[in-house]
Amino acid sequence: MILDYLCEHYNGTVSQMYEVLIRGVEEHVETYDLEERLLAQMMFTGSTDQIDSVFQLYVNRKKTRESVVKAYFTEKSVAYFLERKKVDGRVFEYLESAVNQSIEKDKVPTIYLLALTYYYAGCPKLSEEQARLCRLIGGLLISEGLVFPYTRELSRHMAVPEDIMDKAMVEYIGKRDGRPELLVRILPDEEQYHSEEIRRVYQGIFVKQKVLFEGESMEYRIYDYDEGKRVLAAEGRVTCDHKLDGKENSRFALLNQMGAAQGKKDEEALKKAMEDYLKKAAVLSELFPIN
Repeated sequence: MILDYLCEHYNGTVSQMYEVLIRGVEEHVETYDLEERLLAQMMFTGSTDQIDSVFQLYVNRKKTRESVVKAYFTEKSVAYFLERKKVDGRVFEYLESAVNQSIEKDKVPTIYLLALTYYYAGCPKLSEEQARLCRLIGGLLISEGLVFPYTRELSRHMAVPEDIMDKAMVEYIGKRDGRPELLVRILPDEEQYHSEEIRRVYQGIFVKQKVLFEGESMEYRIYDYDEGKRVLAAEGRVTCDHKLDGKENSRFALLNQMGAAQGKKDEEALKKAMEDYLKKAAVLSELFPIN
């Protein structure tokens, strides 16, 4: 009787409510709306250590509320995309279903689209339906300027514009209201670092795009503020890469191939790259004439 009363009326800390829920399930006591109340409290407080097990109990034992289910999958999408945490594969099944069921794709929460395309970018192969979704939502994100380093990896599943494929990218995940400083130098020509803008693309994710030619690399340092103090938050190096699927035949890649062939004094490779460049330029001018 006491356990039945607690399940129906008790409110406490997340850990206390979780203990009451598990004991109620073990003792086959009616838990009323405890699963739903506990899920809401977990998401509100950020104490989500046991949220997956509570959600499974909720969907398996109770009539679910759509708003709670959406909130749970939003929480998982945020954890996956913004915090880069591993999540269960069922999350992506739900996201695919949510996108398919929406008539207006641009009304689907952006975090769903970002999490799903980020997942697709790491998949070596997609089913026909997944590839269709990838093209649909990937194109939508690109048109809205939501471009990240992983966007280039989508080229194995969809056509990605050359102006994205031809750029190296630096990504920094900081605070939503942060103002990080980016210092770069282009090797082998530059010795001193200089400041360049790094754009906030989505919430706390900042991205810098940079054109790098064959043989160049960009060293970067990112400074941010921690408790009012300027600290070195990230550093590294990115290089020219035209070996991604879908990029090896871009005009920029062909320019790089010409430069490399000229440096090696390889006349055959230089001639082939020049011919390929002219063919591609002719095709593009025919398909997209300038009025």
